[in-house]
Amino acid sequence: MLVALADGAALYMSGCEFGGPAPHALLALVKGDSVALAGPLAIGVYQPDDVAPPRPSIAVTIQAVL
Repeated sequence: MLVALADGAALYMSGCEFGGPAPHALLALVKGDSVALAGPLAIGVYQPDDVAPPRPSIAVTIQAVL
């Protein structure tokens, strides 16, 4: 998912979901839809293997789609 930030920038976020009603709501989304997710969030740093600079890493375990 592409996450918009307050300053106008955007980051990619990965998410996983393990059952319940959330998969149906996620599958109904189309490009450009806004969504609110609930679940544990993990923030880290992704270090590419090449000479590219490190980037933020965001992942959420999706427990609910609001």
